[in-house]
Amino acid sequence: MPSSLVPSFALACLLLLSSKCVGGEVPQADLVLVDKSERRLYLYRQNRAVTEFPVWTNGCVALSNDHMEMVWQAVAAGMPIEIRP
Repeated sequence: MPSSLVPSFALACLLLLSSKCVGGEVPQADLVLVDKSERRLYLYRQNRAVTEFPVWTNGCVALSNDHMEMVWQAVAAGMPIEIRP
C-alpha cells in the first residue's frame, strides 16, 4: 500500500462504484482509498490491492465504515443524495 495513502481509519466513498465494476458487482474490500493527486480509487483486502479504478469525479465524500453503514441502511437504491458544504 503506498505510504501516502495510509489513513488512520478505513474510508468508504459515496461514489457509484457498482456502475464502474464488471457486472455491477463491487469487489469485497476492507479499505477504500481515494488518492486525489493520482486520481485513482484503490480497494484493499487484507492489506493487498484488490483492484483500482480511475477516479471519475473531481472530489470525493469519505465516511468511516460505521457511518457508511448508517447511510447504507437509511438510503434506498437509486435514491439521489445531495451533498452540501
